[in-house]
Amino acid sequence: MLRLLHRQDVLAEVEDLRGYARTILRNLHRRRSGLGREDTVETLPEEPCAPEVFPVLALQELFEVLEAMPPEQSSLLRLVMEGETSPRDIACRTGLPEGTVMSRLARARAHLRREMGLGPRDRVADLY
Repeated sequence: MLRLLHRQDVLAEVEDLRGYARTILRNLHRRRSGLGREDTVETLPEEPCAPEVFPVLALQELFEVLEAMPPEQSSLLRLVMEGETSPRDIACRTGLPEGTVMSRLARARAHLRREMGLGPRDRVADLY
């Protein structure tokens, strides 16, 4: 991420930021593991490991959005994340009417989609 920040002047020209970041990570890995430019394709691992940075960043963004969300919505989403999937069970657990639970969850999912830059048809990990 620091390398991306140091290269802000060229980021405006980059069409695929995720691919660009992967290339930076791959090159950094190659340099640190002793693989140089003189290495051929045969000396590289057959299946390179995919960087785990993007799922971690997505989770970090998710938790930041949850923290900024109204408490009545984030608390219900946290229950869903813990495994409560039935609006009826959540309503019994919280003492809220089932319709209120469903409405707040719908608003919370819409808020997550909007804040995370997802479209209306994208699913946010089945948060129901």
